[in-house]
Amino acid sequence: RVARDQEVPCRRVLSRRPMGKMSGSGSERQASDAANNMQLQTFQNAANRDGEFVELASYAPELTSRIWDISDGRLVNGMWARMGVNDPGFEPFGGTVHEFQLALEEELALDYEEEPGAQFLRNLREQERYRDTNGSSSKTAPVTALYGGSLPGVTRPVWVMKDHKGEEHEFGSEDDAVLFQKKQSALMSRKQAKKAKATAMSVAAKLLAGKTTSKDDGEGVDDEGTAKAKKKGKDGDDLKGSVEPPSSAARPPMAFDSIASITVAACRRDYEGTDTELKRRLRDVIDGNVSSEITKKRMFLRSQVQDALQVFAQVIEDEDAVTVCNFVNCLVMQPVVGKHADLRDVKTTEDRYKQMEAKIFDKRVISFELLRDEPVCMLGMAIKQQRPLKPRVVIVVERSIMENVLRALTSPEAQKSGGLRNLYPAAGWVVVPDGTDMALAKVNFQIALARVLKRHALGVSCGGGLNVLSQMCQAAIWDVPMMVLHGSGRVSDIWMKLWPRRTSADFDAVVVHAQLQSCAGYSIEMQSTHNVREVLKKGNLMLHSISANTNAFERLFRIELKGDQLITTALRRLHSYEVTIRVYSKYKRPLATFALMVSLFATLASVFVSNLDTFGHSQSTGRIWAGMILRWIAVVAPAVLVVLNSIENFVNLNNMLIIAERASAKVESLLNVYRMRALQYSDAYIDKERDAQLETERLRKEAAKQKAERAKKSSSSDSSDDDDDDDDDGGAASFFRSRRHGSRDG
Repeated sequence: RVARDQEVPCRRVLSRRPMGKMSGSGSERQASDAANNMQLQTFQNAANRDGEFVELASYAPELTSRIWDISDGRLVNGMWARMGVNDPGFEPFGGTVHEFQLALEEELALDYEEEPGAQFLRNLREQERYRDTNGSSSKTAPVTALYGGSLPGVTRPVWVMKDHKGEEHEFGSEDDAVLFQKKQSALMSRKQAKKAKATAMSVAAKLLAGKTTSKDDGEGVDDEGTAKAKKKGKDGDDLKGSVEPPSSAARPPMAFDSIASITVAACRRDYEGTDTELKRRLRDVIDGNVSSEITKKRMFLRSQVQDALQVFAQVIEDEDAVTVCNFVNCLVMQPVVGKHADLRDVKTTEDRYKQMEAKIFDKRVISFELLRDEPVCMLGMAIKQQRPLKPRVVIVVERSIMENVLRALTSPEAQKSGGLRNLYPAAGWVVVPDGTDMALAKVNFQIALARVLKRHALGVSCGGGLNVLSQMCQAAIWDVPMMVLHGSGRVSDIWMKLWPRRTSADFDAVVVHAQLQSCAGYSIEMQSTHNVREVLKKGNLMLHSISANTNAFERLFRIELKGDQLITTALRRLHSYEVTIRVYSKYKRPLATFALMVSLFATLASVFVSNLDTFGHSQSTGRIWAGMILRWIAVVAPAVLVVLNSIENFVNLNNMLIIAERASAKVESLLNVYRMRALQYSDAYIDKERDAQLETERLRKEAAKQKAERAKKSSSSDSSDDDDDDDDDGGAASFFRSRRHGSRDG
């Protein structure tokens, strides 16, 4: 450790003053230097008050140029400045797009000696500048991010509860299960109260009917009715006592839990439980008290999500994209363990429990090995496979977690397992203060980095709950296009019904809230519907079902990054039609003019040849030559007209010109409709067509089923009729045979 009172190179305080503006009067420079010195002294005083401060680069000097620590940065009067860590005199760091963008613009303009940690961002900026100057580059290099959450039944625990009808319902959190249990208890209480009221009314009615019987045997009937009423009332009380609602205080049983879900809970700051509870869950999983086996349905879901994320990673590699991640605070490849590192040979469940406890709770360093089924970790591993050495991945992480990871990897115990080589090979790490909302910090840094690099931003939504919904809302506000993996679960499954109908149906907050609860659980609050409204109003979503072909998913990426190839093809076809129209128009006018002139000359020549005697002496030389020329014209001109007519009929200029003009107008009109996403290309029309196809498919299956049942019934009835016919035929034949034999005997 290095104390702040020792010689530690403090970072200079940055302001919004332009870096290259050094000219001016001496008084202005002195005032600026005095302000900077005063801010620097304030920072040093705050650092001394904070006590010990350790530079992250001191743990790993080889990572100095790849760790950009902005945990002590703040916005002071709208200017980015390096102040004391957790200094109460300044506004805390909020992780907004404006803060990240100001920090990037200010510190990327500095030299390596002044801010070495931002060197990897400077390299990214220089690469993109070179890409802009190189016209032959065809890669778009977007800034991408995955807005993903845990998969229920894979990396998220599942609770299964039964309703009053006996039907099972799955929940992804204990709060949802408890709330569902309370609702079922209230429903059962209301039903029992209603049933008890009905029983009491029926008893009272029978008592009244017993008293109004005949007076002769009234006493006997009254006693008999009273006895029956009392008996039924007693039976009702017994029934009421036997069907008691479940106690709301009882803890709902967990239907599925796994080591991955425990690890995710251990690395999340918003987890409300304790380590004791997590260790109890781990003990139940190791001992087999809770099912940890992934069902076939969940395994199929995991495979589909992994396939889609593999396509995403392939597009990232092909387009040379920059990916912003946080990996759920997972920064190392293999677990870093301490006191139980020698547990290589696991023989008993106790050894297994100690080993997993050490991997999860010993160093508080979460590895990709434990979270290999988490969607964001799936993407990280897929990107690493595409580019093993140094992928273009920027990780946003809190300072305490980054410090803990570096301290664990540089310890003597971790040197045996690889040390810093065990760290995920990212391009760099952006370290933010502790307590920052990491879900919003990730998407805000993605937007800010895209604005600084002057590149497109692109997001992919997979599963998730409130955090993913807030990320999608932030991306929609900043006009970031998103692709939603429908079928991945929770929030990502609500858009298939809401997005196509956003223009044709009114926004109903109650209906949207019900859909959120059905997909993401009862813990979704009513205010979350505002985020859904913002996404529907400002967002740009492209929906892809994970059960569909992944080639379609890749085409969506190509359309978003390189433009719609269908529009390009339509524009190319429209251009070819226009060229054809110009060519036909170019030759049609001269050909028609020439034919008109030839016909005119032929007519004049015929007129003059027939009236040569009226123009003078017939023996003059000029008259002879004029008559010869006019005769040749009268003979040749019709032949030329025939040739021109044959050419026009063969080429068919008029019809071809009309066809080309109609085709051009048709393509242009459809192109405009497609660009506006109107009529048959609108989301509402596509949604109606899909519903109609599903309804047609359902009716077809139902008709086939009914046809098979009718065929089965008809076959069974035919077989029974055949048996009856055989019996009838046999009896008739024996009768006739007996008659014949009788006649012979006679």
